[in-house]
Amino acid sequence: MTIMRNYRKYIYLLIAIIAFASCTSDIITDGGRIPIEIVVEATSFEEKVQDVSTRASVNAGITTTFVAGDDLGIFVVDAEDNIIVNNLKYVITKTGHAYPVDDDGNIIASKIYYDTSYKIFAYAPYDAEYDGCKSVTDITERYKSLYDTKYADQSTIDKYNAADLLVCASPIWTSPRLKLTFSHAMSLLKIFYNGDYTELSVDKPASLRQMYKRDGTSTFRYIMPPQNEMMVYGTAVSETTGGEGTDPTHAYSFWQIKVDMKENHSTYVTISSQPTESYKTAGVDMGFPSGCIWAAYNLG
Repeated sequence: MTIMRNYRKYIYLLIAIIAFASCTSDIITDGGRIPIEIVVEATSFEEKVQDVSTRASVNAGITTTFVAGDDLGIFVVDAEDNIIVNNLKYVITKTGHAYPVDDDGNIIASKIYYDTSYKIFAYAPYDAEYDGCKSVTDITERYKSLYDTKYADQSTIDKYNAADLLVCASPIWTSPRLKLTFSHAMSLLKIFYNGDYTELSVDKPASLRQMYKRDGTSTFRYIMPPQNEMMVYGTAVSETTGGEGTDPTHAYSFWQIKVDMKENHSTYVTISSQPTESYKTAGVDMGFPSGCIWAAYNLG
């Protein structure tokens, strides 16, 4: 996928839908009806800041837009749960319109019509892996089953964009247009470090080499399935100074934080190169079921 997400709050793209796959023409006929147009809207991740240290500031993030060459898949399912349109691929052009294409990229000359008995849903970016899905839930569950083998490495812009699953489950019909509002089906973890990233390691949920950092920015980004109370941890270099005339000493400090990764939410973790505390020096194993009592962390 060629999404270069330059991010502002909303982007509106008029998609003139002119086609069903030719194999469905015997199911949905013209009958004097007008082909629908689709308006696509992509929302940004909602953001929450989690501070490991108050020393680091939060820099500007990125939000979602579509550009020419981006693609998406559309499904139509009837009242009996039969698939009428199975993962039909659309590609957006420079004009902001999108056209259905076949596997070879050729435009398909057929039409889609609105019917109140049909369920229409969509996702982006397009992937043939989602063929046969009958709901947005089916799509997200299939994504999760593929995550470790297909989406865990997000080190390049193409891999990062492929992992950022956008879905639309409830289009809004205002004749002759169907408005598709896409939201992020997964969670976004952003890690900011106020020191040299060569002196930082992240052990969980993934290493920095699996995350994406755009050139000229200071934040690593990582898309992942939602989960509660996920531990994010690693090491950072801390520097201490001795008396006058002595060289500073460097030591690794261990940091960790527990975050909730919610659907369509972005969680920002900031890490200091000089942490105010370390869970390996500020924590103890109390040995009690109730957890921490006096210490800042319970080492367990």
